[in-house]
Amino acid sequence: MSRRCVSEGTVSDAETEPDAADPGEMCEMQNLLDTNEHSVSDGLWPIYDQCIIIALAQFACAPLIFVVSCRGNDHAAGLILVLMLFCSVGLQYWLAGKLIVWLERQPRGKWQHSIDALSHLNGRCGMHCLTSGGLACLFGMLEAVDPALDAWAAANAYSLYTGPVRQKFTASWEGAPLVGWLVARLGLPAILFSILLGSMLCQLIALCWLVQRHAGRFDKFEGDGDEEAVFAMWYNWKHTTDIGGLLILHDVFDKLLHAELEQDEDSKLYPVVDRFHSFIPKVVAEALPGFWFQITVFALTYDSCPFNKYVVNIASITSSIVCVSNLLRLQMTTLCEKWHYTPKRPSASAGGLYWLNLPVVLLALCCFIACLARFAGVWICPSHILELSHGCF
Repeated sequence: MSRRCVSEGTVSDAETEPDAADPGEMCEMQNLLDTNEHSVSDGLWPIYDQCIIIALAQFACAPLIFVVSCRGNDHAAGLILVLMLFCSVGLQYWLAGKLIVWLERQPRGKWQHSIDALSHLNGRCGMHCLTSGGLACLFGMLEAVDPALDAWAAANAYSLYTGPVRQKFTASWEGAPLVGWLVARLGLPAILFSILLGSMLCQLIALCWLVQRHAGRFDKFEGDGDEEAVFAMWYNWKHTTDIGGLLILHDVFDKLLHAELEQDEDSKLYPVVDRFHSFIPKVVAEALPGFWFQITVFALTYDSCPFNKYVVNIASITSSIVCVSNLLRLQMTTLCEKWHYTPKRPSASAGGLYWLNLPVVLLALCCFIACLARFAGVWICPSHILELSHGCF
């Protein structure tokens, strides 16, 4: 407190006024004190661990829906799906809020651009998805629930795979080269179940690899704290949320990465914000083969499928189309950008990973076009089955 003296030994209470303390300076001082008392990454590890827990919970919903639907309780399966979606969305916005709180505790001079990048979340987290980018949000939700819908469709196949359906499926695959005999012998439900298990295993392996790598990113971030360490941490975290199906948080880290790139005046950072790591687990291992055989289920049971299972099959096919088309578009864009940046930035050079992904993307594109043609054949062909080599079955 400062006091103004009117006369010696006399102080007027009316003229006593407090110092105008600058809130910004006080906040900055508190941030510095907090930084000295705690590691700079304190608060981030719990958020990251909670991301992993939510992702694993989402993974667990797919086999749970499969088991419940196999027992004939489609209402319970639908309830699990809806609860999973709403709980996941709410928890992701909650974690995004915790991340914003962490950013606001850091020195503003270094982190203000990151805070500004997430300003759209302040005050209206729950409504952001509906008030801006609604179509993108809808596509993101379909991609997030695609594994659960695939599990539900796989469970439906067991009840739909009756005698006539089995005969048609076996006849259509017996003459196929290489794996035709194996597919015909296993049967449609077993194939869909194998795709479900294989894709989940592939995604869990990718998630474990990213979690192990993230520990090194945190150590580097805590040790260096420079823009490259920050970018590497956000980049790996973004891929973790992508593999885990946490697409709201994925969008959060996408914005943080672009904010770092805007600050990169020396062009030291990797300039392409991609989804490379999720393409093979999500598209090649899950959505694309699942899409092919879901069309088979849909075509073979078109005239005999109950309405509730018909809706599930359509929803599963729709989510697969959205997932494959979106990731294919992003993957092709990424490959083009990497090729464009190769002569300009060594950090974006088209290395071995580029040449490995290029043929995979081209093959996936051809398979996706073939799947779309078969899906159109459901309505074009009188038998609802289109064979690419012979036309309508």
